[in-house]
Amino acid sequence: MSSPIRLSELSDKELEVLHGNAVRLSRAGNEAQQSAAASLLPEIVEELSRRSAQPKAQAKAHPAKAPARKKEAKRVAIVEEDAEEPRAVRREPLVKRLPDMTDGRLLSLQRAATRISKDPEHSKHGSALTALPLIDAEIGRRAASLADAGERPNAGRRKDSSG
Repeated sequence: MSSPIRLSELSDKELEVLHGNAVRLSRAGNEAQQSAAASLLPEIVEELSRRSAQPKAQAKAHPAKAPARKKEAKRVAIVEEDAEEPRAVRREPLVKRLPDMTDGRLLSLQRAATRISKDPEHSKHGSALTALPLIDAEIGRRAASLADAGERPNAGRRKDSSG
């Protein structure tokens, strides 16, 4: 292997993230990034192919080294009966997760989705376009519930008393 990264030691998730980054940089990076991504992509694709060709029992014998985070484990349910993709992971739909998000997380998600929706080359462009109306509706719902309760959205903030 010509790269200093030992792809066989990466977890499936880490390898998928590395693949996504390499694809993105091969399209939109500077010359050095495009060159590095182009040299690494064939090795990444080969490792992904090798892993997907492994029988399900063999994949379980060598579990991913990186433990799942507790927060991620709560949101993600592993679907084992899906025979086509043995490591298929399903999240709850966004519309179900939005009501439980904090206001800060919701606004952060809105900013990210807005930015991604403006970049048609981004791998999550379509998802961002789908998510934006859902996020906007949830923000509107929260604002309406505050108005119905007679609260002002900025009631907790102090005003500058010097002016």
